Amino acid sequence: AKNAQAYTQFIQRMDATLGTTQAVIILEPASLGQFPSVDKAAQQQRLHLLRKAVEVLSRIPSRYIYLDGGNSKWQSPDNQAVLLQKAGIEMVRGFAINVSNFQTLPDCLSYASAISRLTRGKAAVIDTSRCGNGPASDGRWCNPPGRAIGPHPTTKVHAPLDALLWVKPFAESDGNMDGAPPAGAIYPDYAVELF
Repeated sequence: AKNAQAYTQFIQRMDATLGTTQAVIILEPASLGQFPSVDKAAQQQRLHLLRKAVEVLSRIPSRYIYLDGGNSKWQSPDNQAVLLQKAGIEMVRGFAINVSNFQTLPDCLSYASAISRLTRGKAAVIDTSRCGNGPASDGRWCNPPGRAIGPHPTTKVHAPLDALLWVKPFAESDGNMDGAPPAGAIYPDYAVELF
């Protein structure tokens, strides 16, 4: 959104469009995980807007809302839990981790368990869409070669998890590094490589 007002209007439109339909909402992936990369004023505005979004969207009980839980390489579980609390995790089902990232499932499970303990047992979902081979050894995050899909989506999991999901679309580029299309654009060659 271009500004806070536009974001608030977007959330209100989403709320009205969903109505009472049952929905799973992964709210603003990377919004809290990348928190340290923005200045203090932007951090405060982001927390304010996320909390307002949570207040609006959580009024309908049939919505399963998961706030951004980042990933195990961005922030410590302690820091992530504090941000989740400030963003209103007490009003939602839980948090989502590893969205659009490549961390291994064991790392994700450990990270999710730590955050759940720090947030009074809140549930987690893990994006396993690209975690099959873990992160690239050189730390590259933009369409790194040699990655693979992870476990298929399932709700046959144990606490603190609600599900393993494929959140990041396979054919979506992370950015235009090494001739790839811009972030969010369709990148079929990369999707094929993941399989």
